Amino acid sequence: MVIILKTKTRIALILTSVVLLFSIGFTYYKTESAINEYSRYILKNTVHFRVNSCIYAYIADNESLFASICKYSYTESGSISTISINSAAVNTIQAELEKAILTETEKLRYESFKMPMGNVSGTKLLSGYGPKISVKIVPLGTIECDTINTFDSVGINHTLHRV
Repeated sequence: MVIILKTKTRIALILTSVVLLFSIGFTYYKTESAINEYSRYILKNTVHFRVNSCIYAYIADNESLFASICKYSYTESGSISTISINSAAVNTIQAELEKAILTETEKLRYESFKMPMGNVSGTKLLSGYGPKISVKIVPLGTIECDTINTFDSVGINHTLHRV
């Protein structure tokens, strides 16, 4: 009888351990996906705001540089015959914007945001409730600038040039 009890106890202990490990794994999976989803949302909005602010500030400070992007050649009658891109000005703008954006996004490394504990649970019922936990932002990624030059027809004898 003592041997049978030990066997039943072992089986119960093993089943309890398996259920406990499964529960912990499932909870971790749900918690991790909820934290990732919420963090991705916050980080995306933060990065968009910072990048747009950098671009706006750069344009406001360097209006004359943007005016020199295109060079126009005129015919004798005064109409535009050719449009050429000032590559030096475009490359300067790209390099300086990349530098400004990288500097601004690097500042995110020292920031964090608060997330309600209910959001960690992954259930919509508890979303937004509970004490707030601090989540540190770790920016990962790269910045890539590219020049896109297009000519679009917008009517008879009218062309829209975009740089």
